Parts: sequence; structure tokens; C-alpha cells
Amino acid sequence: MADIVQSWLPGGLSETAKAPIRKRGLRRLMRRHSMIAFLMCLPLIAIVMGLIIYPAFYSIYLSMLNKAQTRFIGLSNFTYLLSRDVFWMVVRQSAIFAVSAVLFKALIAPLLAGFSFGRNSKAARALHRAALEAFHGAD
Repeated sequence: MADIVQSWLPGGLSETAKAPIRKRGLRRLMRRHSMIAFLMCLPLIAIVMGLIIYPAFYSIYLSMLNKAQTRFIGLSNFTYLLSRDVFWMVVRQSAIFAVSAVLFKALIAPLLAGFSFGRNSKAARALHRAALEAFHGAD
């Protein structure tokens, strides 16, 4: 042991006390659980890209072509649509239908459950619970 000579570095650590150099590479990368999880999700990500995202962007592109789909006209289809009164009438009717359907569902379902079976029956409580869950959603 007398023949071991340690040289001291300015940082206070000797050369023999340095941390071992880790090998960088694919094996080290594959040891991480997050990388393995990401690689296992890659097929799903490819399917989502192929079946959802690509058709969505392609439909946006098609909406910016003229009627014969031969020339790119940009947003002029949308300006034409937004300037028409028929479009706004349909938007208004759709909003009224959506709001009224939700309100009628919220009012009629608990009343129907309460009136049809009485308050103390097991079936009335189950229907009432199902109606409230359908309106509020399962959290």
C-alpha cells in the first residue's frame, strides 16, 4: 500500500475518487421505464395520427377548395357561410334544441321516477339515482 500515490486535484477530489464513467447508449436508455412505456405507446400514437389527425387536417384543406375542388380559395367559403341568414337561423335553432333537451331531461326524469313508483320503493330510488347520474354524469 505504500506504493500508491494519490494526486490531489484543485476541486478537492483525487483522481482515484472520481465517480465511475457511465456508459451511454441504447442499453442505458432502455433501462428507463418511461422510455419503454413510450415505445410501447408508439403503435397507438401512429394509429391516432393515421385515423384521426390526418383526416381532420385533410378535411380542413378540402373546405378551402372551390366547389369543383380544383382551386384553392382560402377562407372565402367560410365568409360566404357566415354572411348568410340561413346559417345563423340553423345555429340558433340548434342551440335552442340542445338547451331545451337538457332541461327537459333534467326535469322529467326525476319526476317520472318519483311519480311512477312512489318515494319509498327500491325501484323508485334506483330510477331516481339513474336519472340524476345520467344528467350529471359519473364523476
